[in-house]
Amino acid sequence: FEQDLSPLARTNLMVMIEDTTGCFAMDTILIAVSKHFPFFIPNVFAPLSSNEENSIFRPYVSSKVRKINFLRVFNRWGDVVYDEQNFPMEDKSAGWDGRFNGKLLNSGVFVFFLEVEFIDGSVEVYSGDVTLVR
Repeated sequence: FEQDLSPLARTNLMVMIEDTTGCFAMDTILIAVSKHFPFFIPNVFAPLSSNEENSIFRPYVSSKVRKINFLRVFNRWGDVVYDEQNFPMEDKSAGWDGRFNGKLLNSGVFVFFLEVEFIDGSVEVYSGDVTLVR
């Protein structure tokens, strides 16, 4: 007998077995669930790169992420240069292409914020900077 379990919270698991002679055994184990849900946010991208993964700024998420509620990018003056609500995680072409109002921006450092909802229902806001290289 084999069973795959994916608990989202701390859980006690009790197993009871019976052998062919009718003897029973029981054991309990505490499963502590890690709250570390890995995903990757690049710190540099090059919009003119021929490599698609390097040409768009986007988070790379694991199956532990239910959805990205928003991704916002700001220039050094605090102006929003990219804002995507309900970020389409499955669309590999989604993300910031380094443009603002249709114009490719110059190289520089930009600040991002994103709100991530995980499969356990927790929501976290992440921020950092990303360098656009031309």
